[in-house]
Amino acid sequence: MAFGTADKSKPYVPLAGLVGDGWSKDGKATATCYYGTVLLIIQFIVKNLYSKHARGKDRIKTFSQSQTIASGKVITNYFCEDYGTLMYRAGEGFAGVSTLRISTVDGFSLHETRLRLRQEYWTKYRVYWFTGVQGVEENFEAQG
Repeated sequence: MAFGTADKSKPYVPLAGLVGDGWSKDGKATATCYYGTVLLIIQFIVKNLYSKHARGKDRIKTFSQSQTIASGKVITNYFCEDYGTLMYRAGEGFAGVSTLRISTVDGFSLHETRLRLRQEYWTKYRVYWFTGVQGVEENFEAQG
């Protein structure tokens, strides 16, 4: 597609990474670290059962801690060892589920459709100047 001929029927979001092999189709999408070392294939319900590493699983490093989690349960960050892109998080309070970092999802039109925010969690202690996301349900429980 030539410069200035973008598809105006979809929201414009510039590419977040340098690798162009990400995709979204048939209820699945990819999530890629900035330099393309790690590539995840996800379904839109991001239970661990439904996502897999297409490449780079051996390049994922973790950092776990419970100090900043209200419940005191451990949360683990999974990131690309090469460039530090945070790919997803998993917490003891939500067994079998990973919280994907939306900025890594390659199908940018998904941000306005299937991945659009519908519920806000952990809103009990948000900063005073942010009043929340309009039109979504709030959940004040600290589950960590």
